[in-house]
Amino acid sequence: MTGRAAVLAATIALVVPAAAQSAASTGYAGAFAGEGKLSFTLKTRKGEGKLKEWAWSALRLTCGAKSQTTSGRYLFSMEVRHRSFSGRAVRRSNSGAVVGGAKVWGKFTHAYAAAGGQFRVYGETPEGHENCESGLVNWTAEPEVAPPGG
Repeated sequence: MTGRAAVLAATIALVVPAAAQSAASTGYAGAFAGEGKLSFTLKTRKGEGKLKEWAWSALRLTCGAKSQTTSGRYLFSMEVRHRSFSGRAVRRSNSGAVVGGAKVWGKFTHAYAAAGGQFRVYGETPEGHENCESGLVNWTAEPEVAPPGG
Protein backbone atom coordinates (compact mmCIF):
# COMPACT_ATOMS: atom_id res chain seq x y z
CA MET A 1 0.00 0.00 0.00
CA THR A 2 1.41 3.39 -0.95
CA GLY A 3 1.77 6.16 1.61
CA ARG A 4 -1.17 8.09 0.18
CA ALA A 5 -3.43 4.98 0.20
CA ALA A 6 -2.44 4.19 3.80
CA VAL A 7 -3.35 7.73 4.92
CA LEU A 8 -6.69 7.50 3.08
CA ALA A 9 -7.48 4.10 4.65
CA ALA A 10 -6.61 5.41 8.14
CA THR A 11 -8.79 8.50 7.59
CA ILE A 12 -11.76 6.36 6.48
CA ALA A 13 -11.27 4.07 9.49
CA LEU A 14 -11.51 7.10 11.81
CA VAL A 15 -14.39 8.87 10.05
CA VAL A 16 -16.78 5.93 9.60
CA PRO A 17 -17.12 5.05 13.32
CA ALA A 18 -17.51 8.75 14.19
CA ALA A 19 -20.33 9.12 11.67
CA ALA A 20 -22.03 5.99 12.96
CA GLN A 21 -21.85 7.30 16.53
CA SER A 22 -23.23 10.73 15.63
CA ALA A 23 -26.76 9.32 15.18
CA ALA A 24 -28.63 8.55 18.41
CA SER A 25 -32.00 7.00 19.08
CA THR A 26 -33.96 7.22 22.34
CA GLY A 27 -37.27 5.55 23.08
CA TYR A 28 -39.84 7.43 25.18
CA ALA A 29 -42.91 6.01 26.93
CA GLY A 30 -45.72 7.77 28.72
CA ALA A 31 -49.40 8.15 29.37
CA PHE A 32 -52.36 10.36 28.60
CA ALA A 33 -54.09 12.28 31.36
CA GLY A 34 -57.01 10.02 32.13
CA GLU A 35 -56.39 6.76 30.31
CA GLY A 36 -54.12 5.32 27.64
CA LYS A 37 -50.45 4.91 26.85
CA LEU A 38 -48.10 6.33 24.23
CA SER A 39 -44.61 5.76 22.93
CA PHE A 40 -42.27 7.26 20.37
CA THR A 41 -38.64 7.34 19.31
CA LEU A 42 -36.48 10.43 19.07
CA LYS A 43 -33.72 10.13 16.49
CA THR A 44 -31.02 12.79 16.57
CA ARG A 45 -28.15 13.41 14.23
CA LYS A 46 -25.81 16.37 14.14
CA GLY A 47 -28.06 18.42 16.43
CA GLU A 48 -31.21 17.81 14.38
CA GLY A 49 -34.05 15.64 15.58
CA LYS A 50 -36.95 13.64 14.20
CA LEU A 51 -39.71 12.05 16.18
CA LYS A 52 -40.61 8.66 14.76
CA GLU A 53 -42.94 5.80 15.55
CA TRP A 54 -45.51 7.85 17.53
CA ALA A 55 -47.96 5.21 18.78
CA TRP A 56 -50.89 5.23 21.18
CA SER A 57 -53.07 2.61 22.81
CA ALA A 58 -56.20 2.47 24.96
CA LEU A 59 -56.95 6.18 24.47
CA ARG A 60 -60.48 6.88 25.71
CA LEU A 61 -62.79 8.88 23.40
CA THR A 62 -66.49 9.39 22.75
CA CYS A 63 -68.01 7.95 19.57
CA GLY A 64 -71.57 9.18 19.17
CA ALA A 65 -72.93 8.65 22.67
CA LYS A 66 -70.66 5.69 23.53
CA SER A 67 -67.31 5.60 25.28
CA GLN A 68 -64.68 3.67 23.27
CA THR A 69 -60.91 3.23 23.17
CA THR A 70 -58.59 3.51 20.19
CA SER A 71 -55.02 2.65 19.28
CA GLY A 72 -52.87 3.71 16.34
CA ARG A 73 -49.53 4.98 15.09
CA TYR A 74 -48.02 7.64 12.87
CA LEU A 75 -46.23 6.20 9.85
CA PHE A 76 -44.14 9.31 9.16
CA SER A 77 -41.58 11.34 11.07
CA MET A 78 -42.05 14.76 12.63
CA GLU A 79 -39.28 17.34 12.62
CA VAL A 80 -38.16 18.51 16.07
CA ARG A 81 -37.22 22.19 16.09
CA HIS A 82 -36.25 24.07 19.23
CA ARG A 83 -37.37 20.95 21.16
CA SER A 84 -40.94 21.29 19.75
CA PHE A 85 -42.84 19.12 17.28
CA SER A 86 -46.30 18.64 15.82
CA GLY A 87 -47.88 16.30 13.34
CA ARG A 88 -51.15 15.30 11.77
CA ALA A 89 -52.30 12.05 10.21
CA VAL A 90 -55.59 11.32 8.47
CA ARG A 91 -57.64 8.18 7.90
CA ARG A 92 -59.04 7.80 4.42
CA SER A 93 -61.94 5.73 3.14
CA ASN A 94 -61.46 3.35 0.22
CA SER A 95 -62.52 6.20 -2.08
CA GLY A 96 -59.81 8.45 -0.63
CA ALA A 97 -62.06 10.76 1.37
CA VAL A 98 -60.76 11.88 4.78
CA VAL A 99 -62.93 10.20 7.44
CA GLY A 100 -60.86 10.83 10.58
CA GLY A 101 -57.48 11.74 11.93
CA ALA A 102 -55.13 12.45 14.77
CA LYS A 103 -53.01 15.44 15.77
CA VAL A 104 -50.14 15.70 18.23
CA TRP A 105 -48.33 18.71 19.68
CA GLY A 106 -45.38 18.40 22.01
CA LYS A 107 -42.24 19.84 23.49
CA PHE A 108 -39.17 18.35 25.13
CA THR A 109 -37.77 19.71 28.37
CA HIS A 110 -34.17 20.90 28.66
CA ALA A 111 -31.70 18.15 27.71
CA TYR A 112 -34.63 16.04 26.42
CA ALA A 113 -35.20 14.69 29.95
CA ALA A 114 -38.98 14.45 29.36
CA ALA A 115 -41.68 15.56 26.94
CA GLY A 116 -45.29 16.63 27.15
CA GLY A 117 -48.07 18.06 25.05
CA GLN A 118 -51.54 17.48 23.72
CA PHE A 119 -53.12 14.87 21.45
CA ARG A 120 -56.46 14.61 19.67
CA VAL A 121 -58.23 11.84 17.71
CA TYR A 122 -61.39 12.58 15.71
CA GLY A 123 -63.72 10.99 13.15
CA GLU A 124 -63.43 7.30 12.30
CA THR A 125 -60.86 5.24 14.26
CA PRO A 126 -58.73 2.31 13.05
CA GLU A 127 -61.12 0.02 14.96
CA GLY A 128 -64.04 1.25 12.84
CA HIS A 129 -65.71 3.45 15.46
CA GLU A 130 -67.39 6.43 13.78
CA ASN A 131 -68.16 10.00 14.80
CA CYS A 132 -65.46 9.98 17.49
CA GLU A 133 -63.80 12.79 19.41
CA SER A 134 -61.18 12.58 22.13
CA GLY A 135 -60.92 16.33 22.67
CA LEU A 136 -57.49 17.68 23.52
CA VAL A 137 -55.83 15.20 25.87
CA ASN A 138 -52.66 16.10 27.77
CA TRP A 139 -49.79 13.61 27.74
CA THR A 140 -46.33 13.19 29.27
CA ALA A 141 -43.45 10.85 28.46
CA GLU A 142 -39.96 10.06 29.73
CA PRO A 143 -37.00 8.35 28.09
CA GLU A 144 -36.75 4.61 28.47
CA VAL A 145 -32.97 5.14 28.45
CA ALA A 146 -30.71 8.15 29.04
CA PRO A 147 -31.75 11.15 26.88
CA PRO A 148 -29.45 12.18 24.00
CA GLY A 149 -26.68 14.44 25.14
CA GLY A 150 -27.91 14.13 28.72
